Amino acid sequence: MSIGGRPLAGRQLLLLVPEDRVDDWSAALKTSGATIAATPLTRTEALTDAEYRELDDWLSADDPDDFLVVTSAAGVRHLVARGSAVGVDMLRRLTPPLQVIAIGPATAQALSVAGRPADRMATESRAEGVLALLAGTPGGLAGRRVVLLRAVEGRSELPDGLLGAGADFRLLPVYRTVIIPGAAERLAERLRSSGDRPEAIIVTSGRPLAALAAVLESEHRMSVPLVALGPVTAEAARGLGFRVAAVAEEPTPSALESAIVRVFSSR
Repeated sequence: MSIGGRPLAGRQLLLLVPEDRVDDWSAALKTSGATIAATPLTRTEALTDAEYRELDDWLSADDPDDFLVVTSAAGVRHLVARGSAVGVDMLRRLTPPLQVIAIGPATAQALSVAGRPADRMATESRAEGVLALLAGTPGGLAGRRVVLLRAVEGRSELPDGLLGAGADFRLLPVYRTVIIPGAAERLAERLRSSGDRPEAIIVTSGRPLAALAAVLESEHRMSVPLVALGPVTAEAARGLGFRVAAVAEEPTPSALESAIVRVFSSR
């Protein structure tokens, strides 16, 4: 029941997001009246100097590229941090005619905060959305220079699609996602206890779910309804044996809130 315009008033939710996004998502959901417990299982980390060598070369080069595709807000933050560490003016490197493509609104916002707004944003916040956006490039992608900034780990759909379209493609990792030691085990213990379970779990990517599934028995993975941010996360959750009760089709607080509300209204 909505109380005072707060549709999730009194609901106990567990937020399973990367450590660096806890504050953003918690603040967004608290306005709906929910009680939020955040349990990050993952965090992002910078790479080593040796791993950054190719990125450093790209940052300091003057070679013209056609597109820079950025797939996460974390990627923007780590790019800015690396540019500052090596004394490179990131804004100079990202000047037009290079077009900066954001995979979704969070990435676009991070780019704006960094001082280089995205030229375009995919309407579907996943690899397929970026490919659909770039497919409309006049003359096609064949021979176009496309740089992809992302985590070390990631889906193959975007690189494969760009190569398949004939792009002169370059993948530059800017950070990695790591599991926080002991976090999955502590959360698993909580989910085994019927007296301490949240009413729903909110998850924004499949990586923490994989860590949790490795230490949580299958029957307990079905004990709490899960709300997934986007179809890719939902597919990963189902594949790991979790009970997906709703999917937020857009990576925005309002879409996520609506998905959570659907879980409770269907009871």
